[in-house]
Amino acid sequence: MTKQFILLLSIIAFSFCSLQAQNFQPQSGKAAGAQASWKKTSHDFKQIPHDVPVSTTFEIKNTGSTPLIISEVKPSCGCTTPIYTKEPIMPGQTGTIKAQYNAADIGKFNKSITVVTNSVDKPRIMLYIMGEVLQ
Repeated sequence: MTKQFILLLSIIAFSFCSLQAQNFQPQSGKAAGAQASWKKTSHDFKQIPHDVPVSTTFEIKNTGSTPLIISEVKPSCGCTTPIYTKEPIMPGQTGTIKAQYNAADIGKFNKSITVVTNSVDKPRIMLYIMGEVLQ
């Protein structure tokens, strides 16, 4: 009977410790893993001249605890060219995505850029550029 009681007590203690280990959260104040924080996710060029390329830069900061990696940057069309930070962004550091629009077509435009990272909260985000190309 004593051996069964000790065995039962051991099983309960082991189960309690396992549950506590699963609920462990780091206390450093940073998110576990990489986390992307964006200064802005859209930019309005307003009115721009025809055939004069324009660009804007989106800043991405790693507010997490491991390196942030931008694995893919894909524009919605060939009229937008992205240039981005290719090396891992260390915790607390900032990277950039520069979006250049060629302004070849006259009229209003609204373009998107899909960004894929290893961020734990939002691994895929859309950036937007818009404006109007004047003749």
